[in-house]
Amino acid sequence: MSDNRAIGQFGPKTEDISIEFGKKAGLTALKLAKRLNYYALDSGKSADELALLQKKIDEGKSAYILGFNPAFHNTNVALIKVTKKNGIELICNEEEERYSGKKHDHRYPKNSLESVISRIETLKQNGEEVNIDAIATGWDYIGATAFAAKSASEHYPESRQTIIPNRAPEANIRRIFQGFTSLGRARRKLHLGNNFPIIASSHHDNHAAASYALSPFNAQDNVIVTVIDGYGDDGSITVFNSNKSNRLEKVYENKSLFDSLGVMYSVLSSGIGGWKRLSSEGRLMGLAAYGNNNRKTTGPEKDQQENLYYKQLKEAVLIKKSADDKGNGIIQINRNLINVCREGVLKPWSESLIDILGEPISERQLRNPDDKSDERQKIINSPKKPDFQDYADKAAAVQMLFEDAIEHIVEYQIRKTGSNKLVMTGGTALNCVASMRLLQKFDKAWYQDNGFGDEGLHLWIPPFPSDSGAAAGAAYNLAMKLNLDTLGEPLQHAFYVGQKPKSEDILDAIKPNKWWKAIRHSRNYGYIDLSADENIGKMDVDENGYFIKNEKLEKIADFLAFLVSKGQIVGLYQGEGETGPRALGHRSILLDPRNKDARNIINERIKNRAIYRPAAPFGTLESIQEYFEIPKGLSDPNDQYNALRYMVVAAKAKNEEKAIRDIPGVIHKDGTGRIQVVDPNTDPFTHEYLKAFGRYTDGIEISINTSLNVNSPIVQTPEQALHVLRDAPGMLGLLMIGDDGHAYMAYHNESGTQKNGRTDNSEKINRLYMEWSAHLPNN
Repeated sequence: MSDNRAIGQFGPKTEDISIEFGKKAGLTALKLAKRLNYYALDSGKSADELALLQKKIDEGKSAYILGFNPAFHNTNVALIKVTKKNGIELICNEEEERYSGKKHDHRYPKNSLESVISRIETLKQNGEEVNIDAIATGWDYIGATAFAAKSASEHYPESRQTIIPNRAPEANIRRIFQGFTSLGRARRKLHLGNNFPIIASSHHDNHAAASYALSPFNAQDNVIVTVIDGYGDDGSITVFNSNKSNRLEKVYENKSLFDSLGVMYSVLSSGIGGWKRLSSEGRLMGLAAYGNNNRKTTGPEKDQQENLYYKQLKEAVLIKKSADDKGNGIIQINRNLINVCREGVLKPWSESLIDILGEPISERQLRNPDDKSDERQKIINSPKKPDFQDYADKAAAVQMLFEDAIEHIVEYQIRKTGSNKLVMTGGTALNCVASMRLLQKFDKAWYQDNGFGDEGLHLWIPPFPSDSGAAAGAAYNLAMKLNLDTLGEPLQHAFYVGQKPKSEDILDAIKPNKWWKAIRHSRNYGYIDLSADENIGKMDVDENGYFIKNEKLEKIADFLAFLVSKGQIVGLYQGEGETGPRALGHRSILLDPRNKDARNIINERIKNRAIYRPAAPFGTLESIQEYFEIPKGLSDPNDQYNALRYMVVAAKAKNEEKAIRDIPGVIHKDGTGRIQVVDPNTDPFTHEYLKAFGRYTDGIEISINTSLNVNSPIVQTPEQALHVLRDAPGMLGLLMIGDDGHAYMAYHNESGTQKNGRTDNSEKINRLYMEWSAHLPNN
């Protein structure tokens, strides 16, 4: 590490030129948009459309708004229902990656749109009158054109190349053009006609709208909402505050692509770890726990010394201070260190940054961590490697720098407003370690010491803070411009992708009824029809489609818990899929947390990923409270522990010695676990599984929950779910539950042979089934 000091470049070099280029590009985009019947949300045409929507809901009718996010990464489509009395109801939020099997899919969301159309047909069959009354897009492609042109000329002439696709693969002129051309395609598919107006809705406004309206704070004023991500269509950091009309007012916007904390974290994490962006960020966060997390020297021992990478890397972010040294809430990135502003992602590290961190892994060498055939994944795969600690220290430095910046932004807003309610959204809100640090910093004592009341900070993060929530955000943003009596009920669960799998589709996937289908997929599965057992039966379903908690449900959940308590690895596939990047009990792989080797088993025998990646716990509220420290700001009974339902915070073990003794499989290197509380009202089956698991484990109602996928997005269809069983040789079986309550335990049936590491599990699972069923009351 060199002692060289980088000269700071904060802000654009050629600002006048960039503003002029942005204006010209925006005017050109505006002309194109008009020809496409695409209008900005603040335009006269949009006002006319809002007036028609208002008239409809004032007449007591329901309005349906489609959120449409057809370009950039994580394309998706959402549908909401709006009534004056009941406010806004999220019907579905379809993510294209779940159907295509391509993570962060950037392609036109044809499968998602098909799924929404199918959902509309189901609603019509149930007697609802459903018409698409308005469409809003997840990005404002008019504004994005101007913003891209402005950004590409901020360091003219070098910065011209930053809009070229290979320099900006996630955000470039081709993606913007894709957004424009998708409008007509969607109209045709929905049979709306070319004159149907589509509303351009600002990306950060969208993130904020859905996140606030779905939060437990949605009927309250003086709520801080931060949107911090890679980039939007007019900035990368935006802050809102709710007013007494339960609407959001924008109080800050940095209007900069290159002062982006998301971009900074992304290029540093990919350069250090060698993972592709959008996959690198979470991996670096997990790696950071193994590094030196000291911000300053606290003693003479080696583990008490300051992280020297952090000491020098602090030059990368300018945290602006005001006269009273309390800060003004603004951060800027040193563009002489983070070089994205000149050469995009092909050379995002400057020579000065290389002096600090060493040579990065280049763009051409980045590997897809979800490609199991890519041997380069072993670069940073083991803490036993001689240079692992150096990698981990770099990761820790980046994580600490990011936390400092987030803390600065939030502290200024608290001091400015006196608020103790914070909604965080944008992709960086998935950094669960930084989120928990905010709660630890701005606790009750801090608020009291600074004269802001007797309560600490209360935090809520939606399950889809990243662009997987952009379509829902667009629909909500438009609906919140209407005069409604309420914004609607706070979000209670995350199960909004697709519809419940039908039993016939599950059976058809396990045992294809066409010979060519069986050959095409080259698979051989067996299954136990649990519902056919006269001592169990088919689970009952209520009028809302929820499984009813009774003896039938309890028996099937008990069998699942029995298998996991015996050390088996079992998948769970039920109901609609989770929206957002976390599996929350509908598309999950379950393991026993008492197994200290569970993390290695997941990473090596199931997911083929770096062995330092943590395993996450989910459990009943009582067990999570027993083992983890839950800050007041996450456990307020007034919001029914809503903030704990989406696995977006990392909590410290309450008694680390006890936790490591009882549930070592879910305690990370830093003594934390990324926790989820399962709600019995919205997911009765998974909750009963946890209760049953506790009966087999002396009261430990906590299970390891990792997503049901292998080198793919979280699965959606029955066939995709079985592909996980095929590709994860460590799994015993997969419990698949149909919409009518039928339950099937699928397993490998390889006729006694081994194939690609898979074994014939028929004898084992049937033996375990007989052992379990022998204890049923009726036997």
